[in-house]
Amino acid sequence: MNKRHIAIDASGDAGILNSDTDQLVVAAVITESDESKNKLYEAIDLFRLRLGWIDKHEFKFSKTEKCIIINLINFINDFEYTAYVVVLDKTKIDLENLPIKKTPIYNQVMKDLLL
Repeated sequence: MNKRHIAIDASGDAGILNSDTDQLVVAAVITESDESKNKLYEAIDLFRLRLGWIDKHEFKFSKTEKCIIINLINFINDFEYTAYVVVLDKTKIDLENLPIKKTPIYNQVMKDLLL
């Protein structure tokens, strides 16, 4: 039986007040089967290997050269997956009318991403 696989990652500070970042970005990659997940993971591992990185070297997109990011996206372009991204510009939030001013904004972004 095949299972849908979802990998989720966030970038940016989830807080609103006194935050270090102006944006919160949450992304999800979904594969529809074990086979498509495994092929995608193997491709990413091969890409790391070609860069001379260790197996579990994490891609830190804010610290990785942009040409590497573009090459990775092109490398995995033909694999079976769906990607979703929610970008929240926290500078545009009306703090005066926001009922909850702490981390629950992350919960709303996750809800928007997954629904």
